[in-house]
Amino acid sequence: MLISTGINMRIKRTYHCILIFFFTALPLTGIYAQSGVAYTDTSHYSPAFGHQKAYRLYLPQGYQKAGKRYPVIYFFHGWGGRHFKDDNALLEYDKIKLLVDKYQSILVMWDGNIDTTEPRPYNTGDHGDIKYMVQEKDYFPELIAHIDSAYRTLPGRQHRGIIGFSMGGFMAFFLAGKYPEKVTAAVSFAGSPEFFVGSPADHTLYPVRYAFKNLADVNIQLHNGDSDILYFLNEEVKEGAGWEDVKLDYRKFHGGHMIDKTGETTAFDMAMKFVLKSFNKKPAPKPRWSHYDLYPAFGAWDYSIQTNKKEPGYLFLRQVGKTGFGFYTRKWLPDGPPVNIDSAMVSTAAIYKPGRQYRIIIYESKTGKLQEDLQKADTSGRLSFNNAPETETGIYEEGDNASFIFLDHTTRTNSRYLQNRKSGSLSLRLFNRAGTRPWPEKIIETFIRTTRVSASKKTPS
Repeated sequence: MLISTGINMRIKRTYHCILIFFFTALPLTGIYAQSGVAYTDTSHYSPAFGHQKAYRLYLPQGYQKAGKRYPVIYFFHGWGGRHFKDDNALLEYDKIKLLVDKYQSILVMWDGNIDTTEPRPYNTGDHGDIKYMVQEKDYFPELIAHIDSAYRTLPGRQHRGIIGFSMGGFMAFFLAGKYPEKVTAAVSFAGSPEFFVGSPADHTLYPVRYAFKNLADVNIQLHNGDSDILYFLNEEVKEGAGWEDVKLDYRKFHGGHMIDKTGETTAFDMAMKFVLKSFNKKPAPKPRWSHYDLYPAFGAWDYSIQTNKKEPGYLFLRQVGKTGFGFYTRKWLPDGPPVNIDSAMVSTAAIYKPGRQYRIIIYESKTGKLQEDLQKADTSGRLSFNNAPETETGIYEEGDNASFIFLDHTTRTNSRYLQNRKSGSLSLRLFNRAGTRPWPEKIIETFIRTTRVSASKKTPS
């Protein structure tokens, strides 16, 4: 159902923003745990890279006792860094072992190096920095699987977090947003605010400040030094979380581009404490979620999307829930034009009753057309759709209650915004994804019915 609601109002005050936009991997034994060594450097084979990938591993005191399992924190280094060094962060590697013991967690420092001939990690940056086909989004799940199989971890997102510095801070927020079902907390120390991500032929600018929809279900913390060259950019990142009403634990400190002062672990302790506290919080179930992704095929929260996207840009699953989802594309965030895509297949999570028939309603925003259909959930409880972009899909059974989502808005002057301290008219369009109640009309009549509600209020200037 589409509803157009007109609201006349006089705006006294507004808040607004401007949108532009060679080793063998060996699990450690009790001998290592009792040796007093703070950490060990080891490796595992990565199919994504096609060779061994090194990492630094910290195990907590008491790990040698069989039976107990531990949460895992992953640390991502910055530019020029490796798993064993970060000249800008100046980490106190031996002292960090005391924090690992204190918080009784496993700490893994991964190696973001792509090619040992250059210091730039992660295959991210400006256009000329995207040189490799290998993608860190493919490697991170491999590393998680290896750590969970080789060591006594507590598997699952509720026991897994990320801490990153500088470029690693960007990767912490990017990968936590890419895989929110795998990570419950992410901390960025002076993280880079935006980078291009993808392959040499198809890479897209990922501005963290406009991508907080991806982090809505992740506990996030940002450290920002007042004399850091990135300070004002990360102030924008902080504001971006507010625009999406995403809670961000923002920590401003006196200093530059760093984690801790030489010889200290105060800030690293704060980050580990934040992550560990997040592990103890029971996730609040949310009826709907949204996700931006810049790859042609991806998964999120057990949904699967396959497209033939061949140019830079985003695929956007919007307000996803049991009663449906929106599927859109954007050449850039936050509000770029659509991307040209010929085909797209969306498969839902296994949240429907296998073999049960569901009513489907599809609204095409480009044409304004509404289509009805019926579909049976497969044996796993999934539904699949070959949808064009810029569509809303409603899923329901006969007798279900209405489920409205906001589509878009217009003003009387066709402007994007109402003007401060001036009377204006705002029209909202809503779409009912689900049942017919409380309207008794036939389905097709219910969905195309239009209602206008007007209200006016004068306020002193």
